[in-house]
Amino acid sequence: MAINMVKLPTQKQDLVLRVAKGHFATSHS
Repeated sequence: MAINMVKLPTQKQDLVLRVAKGHFATSHS
């Protein structure tokens, strides 16, 4: 249960980070 609670926010953060990186790279290209 503890692992799930930690894993969920991590996946969400990774997704947001990936989208932010993609947007940053696209806007600077």
